[in-house]
Amino acid sequence: MKVQVLKILITGASGFIGSNLVRSLAEKHSVYAVVRKKKKFVGTPQVNVIEADLSCQDFVEKLPSGINTVLHLAQSSRYRDFPNGVEDMISININSTGLLLDWARRSKVKHFVFSSTANVYSQTGEKLTEQSATIPNSYYGASKLAAELLVAQYAQFFTVDILRLFTVYGPGQRGMLIANIIELIKSRREIMLAEGSGLFLTPLFICDVVKIIDKIIHLPGHKRNSTPILNICGSDIVSLAEIVDVLSRLLGADPLTTRTKNEVLRLTGSNELLQDRIGSYEFISMEKGLSQTI
Repeated sequence: MKVQVLKILITGASGFIGSNLVRSLAEKHSVYAVVRKKKKFVGTPQVNVIEADLSCQDFVEKLPSGINTVLHLAQSSRYRDFPNGVEDMISININSTGLLLDWARRSKVKHFVFSSTANVYSQTGEKLTEQSATIPNSYYGASKLAAELLVAQYAQFFTVDILRLFTVYGPGQRGMLIANIIELIKSRREIMLAEGSGLFLTPLFICDVVKIIDKIIHLPGHKRNSTPILNICGSDIVSLAEIVDVLSRLLGADPLTTRTKNEVLRLTGSNELLQDRIGSYEFISMEKGLSQTI
């Protein structure tokens, strides 16, 4: 079946997920990558690069006409910096989302995909579904939940999808959990594991994220005024200790781990609704994903 060529606008295009999506989607679509600094973005010749600072209210004036699909992936780089990063989180996570949504309405965009986070949920020992309580325990999570509420208001104008991303990892990632664990193992630095197991997760390899989003933007539009929220996560629940074991074996290095008495936390999601939407999907195994990451 011939794939419809879309005109796609991607914010946060220089980020880990954004850069991988740009490279993949540009092979068959017309992609417009929105970045803060053009000179820092490594794109491909077929990608249209737009330099725009989403913290400035006039950024929408730089956006092109005729866009079919918006992938709003941009988020504040200061998401861990509370309270000092509050202004940036409000500007990027909330204000830019509101401005982009209304630009999309005026521009007659057909599909708006918003990248949210599992951090909107309240902490629980249960596997999180899209109906689980949303009581964020961080300013970052609260700002993303606020943006979700803004996105939902526009479901009467175009197809809307809100993607709650769980632990995404893969080659080239920096400063995130699995990338940090790899560096700790390599440098023989201490890895703290609550009760010997550490955090429980449903991690997802970057190639799966790209393929899933590609599938979502090609699905028929769902019922007007509906706002599907989808957990984007792997199927297998794994502990941080298990991840450390696999990485240590792949790296051929003994990890330096310390068991603590801290509470074991969980950030595990159910992807049943996702699989109902996109059809049966076989995720890359953790072993293969971690091997490719290394």
